[in-house]
Amino acid sequence: MTSNASRFAPSAPAAWEPVDVAEVAECLISARHQHRTVNVTGGGTAAMWGGGCQATATLRTHKLDSVLRYEPSDMTIQVGSGMPVTELQSVTAEHGQRLALDAARISRGATIGGIFATADQGPAQLAFGGPRDLVIGATLVLANGEIAHSGGHVIKNVAGYDLARLVSGSLGTLAVITDLTFRLHPLPAATGTLSFDTGIGEAVAYAEAISAAALDPIAAEWTSGRLLVRFEGTDFGVQERLRVAAELLGAGKRSILDADESDEAWADHADASTSTDTALTTILRGLVRPTDVFAVVQAFHRIVHEHDPLPTVAAGLLTGRIDAKVSGSTLATHAEVVGQWRAAVEAAGGTLTMRERPEGLTDLVDAWGTAPSAAAVMRAVKSAYDPADLLGPGRFHPWF
Repeated sequence: MTSNASRFAPSAPAAWEPVDVAEVAECLISARHQHRTVNVTGGGTAAMWGGGCQATATLRTHKLDSVLRYEPSDMTIQVGSGMPVTELQSVTAEHGQRLALDAARISRGATIGGIFATADQGPAQLAFGGPRDLVIGATLVLANGEIAHSGGHVIKNVAGYDLARLVSGSLGTLAVITDLTFRLHPLPAATGTLSFDTGIGEAVAYAEAISAAALDPIAAEWTSGRLLVRFEGTDFGVQERLRVAAELLGAGKRSILDADESDEAWADHADASTSTDTALTTILRGLVRPTDVFAVVQAFHRIVHEHDPLPTVAAGLLTGRIDAKVSGSTLATHAEVVGQWRAAVEAAGGTLTMRERPEGLTDLVDAWGTAPSAAAVMRAVKSAYDPADLLGPGRFHPWF
């Protein structure tokens, strides 16, 4: 570690690329001594989430990208936080296994640490939960340079488990994640997707009927006029559940998609959650109770119709996750849409946050909205783990 100390000295560039946990600790100790604040980044796919980070130094995790331990027989894997999720999936696929995460950002190069730090979720959340539901261990470096270990390599190990769960969703403001250990799932023998052209009201009703029939879908999503329901399992089991689900939907524009059609449909669905256009695109995530999805999506369509931007919506019908993308028009229009839809989401007891935004939008409307009742607890946790506000300053502004 001492041989590399000059890389983190005051005269060194304020963009650090540590190669191991010891160097991460050295970076944070150096930052504290140099009175620098630190923005932690992996693949950079969540750089615009929440409030802007006003850090004076950047710590990139992309060199923490090794498989540290993989036990296929135990179905657990420990990897560096800077490894892209797609690379992890390639490693586990060789053993017929996978990490059951499918957030849209993964295809854009999101790292495993980035997905965990943002608690990002995709359609498969319905069956497998989110990142914090799959983690069984972590190594973290706290703001003072202390190295902390949570959990272990076996699924039954729960010692220190809550520490890893605590930093999931913290956007790099509590600690630097250096490695994570996850439980894996088998790759399915077969998958199948049922597609049905319908409005949001019918889609919600159909998804509830499929759930009540105990068909155990992996995902039940709606994208701007199209219901998608995905099943996994044995070939016979998937085909049978597709048949029963199709009967529940009755007559209409429904179809069972082949592999290529299914891949295309789910890629189109993910488009509502990502963007390659940074000029004038705002991506929002609403989280509500599943019973409120219909009303909240309706509210979005009504608001957007009044302002006439170009929208796309993707809704998890049984999870309450709603992603909306607004493109075109003016910055002021985007601010109006955000403000009005946030009011509708919060009135339903939910939250609305910005995932991507054009420059200047947060000058017109808050990134986070009304502070939750837990904001005081969040501030207390931040104060306990990072009293000097060294990590990610401004990320949760104006909450703290």
